[in-house]
Amino acid sequence: MKSLSTNRASIAQSSQDKTESNSISKSKELSQPISFTLRNTSNESTPLIIPSVMRRNLSPDSISGVSLKIGQEIQFRVKGKNYILLTVND
Repeated sequence: MKSLSTNRASIAQSSQDKTESNSISKSKELSQPISFTLRNTSNESTPLIIPSVMRRNLSPDSISGVSLKIGQEIQFRVKGKNYILLTVND
């Protein structure tokens, strides 16, 4: 009987270790930047605001690469007002 409860405790601890390990892996993945491309196919500049990264225009007919963390926003400005273009998620 003693060995059975020892095995159960061992299995429970092993399961807890795996859960903690998965949790750590997910938090590492979430903190990794996500790379993607911004493309402006119009003939006009697009004023972009990416807090803590850049504040600039996306030139006409251009492609720009950017890496952002989950939760960061890309905003654009039209007639003095900011709009959220997208929020990075997984």
